[in-house]
Amino acid sequence: MSKYTTLLLPAVLLLASCATPDPNEGSGLAASAPAAEATLLLDGVPPPEARIATRLKPYLEARAASFLGWTAEGGVLVSTRFGSTAQLHHIAQPLGAREQQTFLAEPVLWAAAARQGEREVWVYQHDMGGNEAFQLSVMDPLLATTRLLTDGRSRNERPILSADGRQLAWSSTARNGRDSDIWIAPVDGSAAPRAVYTPGGSWYPLDFSPDGARLLVQLYRSITDSELWELELASGAARNLFPDAAPAARPMARYHPTSGEIWLASDYAGEWVKLYRFDADRQLWPVGDAERPFDVEGFALSPDGARVAVVTNDYGASALYVHEIESWTEVGKLTIDHGVMFRPQFSADSSQVAFGLSGPKTPGDVFSLTIPEQVLVRWTRGEVGGLPREQFTEPTKRHYGAFDAGIFGLPRQVPFYIYLPAGEGPFPVVIVVHGGPEAQTRANFDAWAQFLTRELKVAVLEPNVRGSSGYGKTFLSEDNGLNRQKAVDDLRALVGWAKAQPNLDPERIVVSGGSYGGFMTLAAATQFPEQITAAVSTVGISHFVTFLESTSEYRRDLRRAEYGDERIPEVRAFLEQISPLTQAERISKPLFVLQGLNDPRVPVGESRQIVAAARARGVPTWYFQANNEGHGFRRQENREAALIATVQFFEAHLLKGRKDGGPERLGD
Repeated sequence: MSKYTTLLLPAVLLLASCATPDPNEGSGLAASAPAAEATLLLDGVPPPEARIATRLKPYLEARAASFLGWTAEGGVLVSTRFGSTAQLHHIAQPLGAREQQTFLAEPVLWAAAARQGEREVWVYQHDMGGNEAFQLSVMDPLLATTRLLTDGRSRNERPILSADGRQLAWSSTARNGRDSDIWIAPVDGSAAPRAVYTPGGSWYPLDFSPDGARLLVQLYRSITDSELWELELASGAARNLFPDAAPAARPMARYHPTSGEIWLASDYAGEWVKLYRFDADRQLWPVGDAERPFDVEGFALSPDGARVAVVTNDYGASALYVHEIESWTEVGKLTIDHGVMFRPQFSADSSQVAFGLSGPKTPGDVFSLTIPEQVLVRWTRGEVGGLPREQFTEPTKRHYGAFDAGIFGLPRQVPFYIYLPAGEGPFPVVIVVHGGPEAQTRANFDAWAQFLTRELKVAVLEPNVRGSSGYGKTFLSEDNGLNRQKAVDDLRALVGWAKAQPNLDPERIVVSGGSYGGFMTLAAATQFPEQITAAVSTVGISHFVTFLESTSEYRRDLRRAEYGDERIPEVRAFLEQISPLTQAERISKPLFVLQGLNDPRVPVGESRQIVAAARARGVPTWYFQANNEGHGFRRQENREAALIATVQFFEAHLLKGRKDGGPERLGD
């Protein structure tokens, strides 16, 4: 066993709720009850307190509805949670009843209305035990029958339907567990699923041609490097549509439903992802506003081919634009500064475009915009746990100066959001770093930030350090490989900024984050521990070399493109140097580590080895492990338990002796 993966946990509390395989076998973990009965493993974490659960639960009961797609008769499919996990629901009319269609232990992640003979059926993607071995199933709502389409073992993702709803294409690791191949199957089950393209690498289907004979497919290497290919299904022949082009992002592509012309989004011409059409003469033409600095992050073509709907991300602000294609006349527009729109899709008659919307006071709802009347129709009204949503805190978009210089020699400006409690302060601070790292914190609904701000009177800062998306291709790539330290330095600069603010408490600053944000948290705990009060890492990378060697094989090369290839000696040396585990002797502040046992991305050993290293130094260290979860906590009961424990950790290490008169314990 590697020196990085041995962990002895001396005092374990097991909460029993269901039977699972022994999660501690061969790990060196001690247990006080049969591990086969454990759902949660808590070590160094006090038992959950009812007073915290009572105050926290309304925030966690905020119920989102995620838009999945239209049905043929004009209803919508949504994913929403009424129990432990989000399930598929059908809504026949605006603000109609949410009719639950699936009742799985695992969440439903995607769904669409398909055709089986003359009937409409639902095709949906669902998880399996938190290990991200996603599967596809077909449900006949009329007969109340369900059929598993995939093998029950491999990872199956990015499903798309043909225009007539009768064929399904997706990406699967079924062939060898490593490569993501292109597979297709008839929805009605008249033929077995088959692999149609298996060249090796990470391939994903994007769209069927209008006649169903061809597929647009993507070869993905990284967020800034992907290729667009066209695959002939009958012959298996494939061609690169841009064989001589420089590396660029090509995240989306669609066939025009009547002309067959290809529309795509790409940043090949500059900093920003823009919309283009690729005509029959192989000429690439910009569509719409190609000059303004914002990304196109979603688009949809109407089934009649007359209109296009585009969702943009303008430094975090969402906007929806609908245009008549031939005249390029704007026939619909919706802009919001505080909130995020996603997944635009036209109805079958092309008269409406539906989308999901999440904002500080909206946990996640479905809307549609009628065209050309521009009437906004609300399909769902998400609950907020009985809380007065008008009192929710709206974040402010700000910038702070990095340590290095940017344009004109001035400090580089790093964007962030800040949630401030009512009052003068100085407030304790919780900094939340997003994962990815190619993600972006935006002003969508954040139940945790609302709870911290309103109930604990804590200021929440959410930075978009270098490597975040939404600010141009250069900013996105500035942390890659040997530049990883720039992102960590951006976080350190934010801690410095917070310490200098009169309404923030310089002696009470916690850094937290999940996945890559967990690495950033552990980097703060090891690189500048004297600047922070405590750290909370969820499924965080503690050592880049052990992470790259143990993450699921299908994603190893994808992560090497971001972090560097550990097989190259000089890169390995850098990764060793920057890894928190290498600098664990510097950990001096209390640490809380949370992990899902079945995590295929950041395996459990990453958390266990940093816990062992911190405890070897005598640092107060809490460890929380959910044995039926993967990369984070999707089950409501586990999420609730994790956040109750986090509040207890804050009470022990952040809130005591605060200067602003706020509560030292929830309920004080």
